[in-house]
Amino acid sequence: MVLVTYLGWRLIKEEKQLVFAKIMGAMGQGGNPIKAMIGSARNLFAGILFIIPGVITDFFAVILLLIPIKDSSSQNIHSSEEDVIEGEYRRDDELLK
Repeated sequence: MVLVTYLGWRLIKEEKQLVFAKIMGAMGQGGNPIKAMIGSARNLFAGILFIIPGVITDFFAVILLLIPIKDSSSQNIHSSEEDVIEGEYRRDDELLK
């Protein structure tokens, strides 16, 4: 029980230190900073659940940490591929020569 409480405390401490770096990294890569904030909030809440004694809260914390958050950079790649319009063209000024 003491070990799980310590791990929850470490999770909260490390997440508090990394939250701004994650948000700035997401913004720098053109991603969505909201997803970084949701991921940090999820980790903080899981840390709180680890600190609260009980098997059920530990179970919910583990489940919460196992839920994946979609990567925002993969969505940017797919959206740029959908914006491509294929076709043929010809220049009108070449026809006049």
